[in-house]
Amino acid sequence: MKQVKKSESRIYQEIDMIPNDFLFLMCGHWLQGDIGQDRKDIGMTIQTFCTVFKDIPKDKQPGLILKTSAAGFSIGDREVIGEKIKSITDTFGDKCPPIFLLFGDMSEEELNNLYNHPKVKTMVMFTKGEGYGRPLAEFATTGKPIIVSKWSGHTDFLPEANTIYLPGELTKVHESTVNKFILKDSSWFTVNYSVAAQQMYNVHQRYDTYLKHSKGLRSNIIKNFSLDKMTVKLGEIFDKYKVVPDRIELKLPTIRKL
Repeated sequence: MKQVKKSESRIYQEIDMIPNDFLFLMCGHWLQGDIGQDRKDIGMTIQTFCTVFKDIPKDKQPGLILKTSAAGFSIGDREVIGEKIKSITDTFGDKCPPIFLLFGDMSEEELNNLYNHPKVKTMVMFTKGEGYGRPLAEFATTGKPIIVSKWSGHTDFLPEANTIYLPGELTKVHESTVNKFILKDSSWFTVNYSVAAQQMYNVHQRYDTYLKHSKGLRSNIIKNFSLDKMTVKLGEIFDKYKVVPDRIELKLPTIRKL
């Protein structure tokens, strides 16, 4: 994704108005589950962020942008998300670092502008499981640091040498999360929150060092996971497993003259 001029982007203009110069970004749906039990683990992301930065002077605190929603983009959904955030941040009182809710559908261009804004320094995601992890792949094209669970689909395209992986353990899915897609007695990943807190603090304090290590994320995506590369890879899979037969014979019924 290329960086665009701020004058061309509404997203740039909105983020420019945020007083904080260092912003963490979390992208993902906030679905059902008690705090610490939803699939993206957004509640604990907020709580960990607030715990880490609550004692830093206000003018030095970073901010956290939450690009999130529930099942839709209604006013009611927005209010529910806002109340969930407030229920966590209220416990920190005046010390709470700023949380910014980015709510609503966004175009690819707007997401591009969000990822590339110079105030957006790093993506953080405590996800419990990803089929692929598209926001992580998109953000990797910026070459900025990514703090993420060391588990699931995104480990295929985020090299360990360039990624801030968070350790953790497999835990049982909580009953508050169980539905027809997330089954009872199944397991998913829960990060070590103490390590996550330390890594968030480290990235904020020594950003240039972490940015240097993360540069390889961009080159890896461009070199190995572009659309052209994936087209070739898909063709190799088809050839290897004979997904498409070399010849198709149709057995048609005999037509008899009456």
